[in-house]
Amino acid sequence: MLLSKLSILLLICIHSVNSSRIEDAIIDHILTNYTPRSRPVNSIKTVLNVYIGLGLQQIVEVNEKQQYITSVVHLTTQWIDEYIHWNASDFEDVIMVRIPSVKIWQPDIFLYNMASDAMFESGEYRGKFNVLVGNKGLIYSVPQMVLKSACKMDVTWFPFDTQKCPLSFGSWTFSSIEMDVNLLKNGIDLDNYIPHGEWKLVGVTGKRVSKIYTCCPEEYLTIRFTLHIKRQTMYYFFNLIVPAFLIGFLAILGFTLPPDSGEKLSLGVTVLFSLIVFLNQITSTMPANSDNVPLIGTYFNCVMFTIALSVVSTIIVNLNIRSGKEPRPIGRHTEKLLLIWLPWILRLDPGKYYDNEKSPVYLRKTAIQDVLMIGVKPDKSHKEKVGVVGNVGRTSGRRNDPQLREKWLFVAVVVDRLCLVGSVLFAFISVGILLISSLTIH
Repeated sequence: MLLSKLSILLLICIHSVNSSRIEDAIIDHILTNYTPRSRPVNSIKTVLNVYIGLGLQQIVEVNEKQQYITSVVHLTTQWIDEYIHWNASDFEDVIMVRIPSVKIWQPDIFLYNMASDAMFESGEYRGKFNVLVGNKGLIYSVPQMVLKSACKMDVTWFPFDTQKCPLSFGSWTFSSIEMDVNLLKNGIDLDNYIPHGEWKLVGVTGKRVSKIYTCCPEEYLTIRFTLHIKRQTMYYFFNLIVPAFLIGFLAILGFTLPPDSGEKLSLGVTVLFSLIVFLNQITSTMPANSDNVPLIGTYFNCVMFTIALSVVSTIIVNLNIRSGKEPRPIGRHTEKLLLIWLPWILRLDPGKYYDNEKSPVYLRKTAIQDVLMIGVKPDKSHKEKVGVVGNVGRTSGRRNDPQLREKWLFVAVVVDRLCLVGSVLFAFISVGILLISSLTIH
């Protein structure tokens, strides 16, 4: 039994030695008088056809702030070298050998939208790989590389956004007159793809693109592979979306507190600080550009604005009511806006807060006073007293208005109601847009 195993191993070793000798003979036959410095075509007018394919293995990083994507790929390149051929029958029917890529000519295929100089360094790295060489001159190169490519991010619908990141491969020096670049048939391979934790790969597409640059009149061809990726929202839903809307709900509840309540000011400031923390968390990962702004960031800014406006109005009212001095009079135009027009739009009744001349409460009070004054004949001294009081009222203006404190309180109520309506409307609009975009993407 042991003797039979040793004999089998000896036969395998002898066969491998013979195979290596045959491959050495083929390689010596190929490289005799071969030069890798020029295109491997018999005529200078011949266009060399190069086919490119891509095998995506992993998406390592998607950096929204710096706007680039890092991926691990297998770049497949295929072409025919007219200087390489041998008769398989002369070499025991061997039709393919492996040769170090630096020994033969290779097309200068590089990534056009590179985000670092590692692609140029990978040219030397690719030279350490072997290429498959067929007896008819077919060359097949499949080096593995880590690519860092530029990708413009659109974060408007964050965290329900999708991105399209291109990988454009083409010759760096050869135009379409000398080299024709085409997409390899079935050239997109996703069989060995390792899923990413945050981004889901929707698909990969490839197409041939031609472009004329200002430097040269010839067309330059590229193969553009586009990675379609979609952000997985489960993490952001529980750690960002839910807390954001809970804080927004607390902000809405804060508008229902009375303006002269001390808890209203502390709640508003606390919610305001919480929104600032969440907004900083979003902006720390977003690109610093003005092309697009996340909708959820706009939501935070609007809620912060309404809360800040409510806090400021509460402070102003408390300064006028609790300062121990007479409240400052309200301007004529401000009074029209905040005490007449806005209450009518917001369906607020001023009579519940102070005796407004147009309110039913005030009309009832004046009617009672008129009834009580019927039959009373004012004497001369009474007229003089009334005149004196009228003069004092005209000189002191609105500062002697007994309802001035109630008016300031009503101004704060109007501002709070306006902020409440604005916050609710914008919250519903934002949620609707986010839900629609999420359903559309899915």
